[in-house]
Amino acid sequence: MASPLKRTIQTCQIVFAPVVKRGQTILLIPLAEESSSEPMDTGSDESSLREAYGDLIDMRHLKDFAGWNDNSGEFKVDTKSLIARARKLREFLRARPEKNVALVSHGSFAHFIVGNIDHEGSEVTRMWDNAEYRSFTFLSEDDNECQMRETDESKGNRRDIEKKSDGYVLSPEGGRRGSAGDVISP
Repeated sequence: MASPLKRTIQTCQIVFAPVVKRGQTILLIPLAEESSSEPMDTGSDESSLREAYGDLIDMRHLKDFAGWNDNSGEFKVDTKSLIARARKLREFLRARPEKNVALVSHGSFAHFIVGNIDHEGSEVTRMWDNAEYRSFTFLSEDDNECQMRETDESKGNRRDIEKKSDGYVLSPEGGRRGSAGDVISP
């Protein structure tokens, strides 16, 4: 799965080349697109994507999300919209039938997906490296916020200074924040 921006599709082509060569398509998920309205972070129209990638991409979900390629509606880039979109993406991922999924998204939006933001939407951890990967699990199957926790193995693969975290960032109020930015414990 990938954000429907060309650079994430290209990353999937490279990183998952063996699977792509076997005929697996890349499912485009608009909810995973970047968190800015800059031209480089705004999606192309469907015909442009089809022309560039042909049958490599599965665009069935693009029609489900008006505004994904013009930053309107639920794709506005204000903090409230980004937190809501990240929660909706986590909900979509948790509902998938597969046990494991790979999602290629974007560095800034990744902070919203996993909850490494403060209530104003500012990143509270370092920017992810290009092509950096991390693994997460959901805390439960019935949590309305679809909160995630980074796996121990994933944390073990990160820079030494970052290995002490449990996958959450402490809130200014002193408690743990969940993936949606809300305090979940005092």
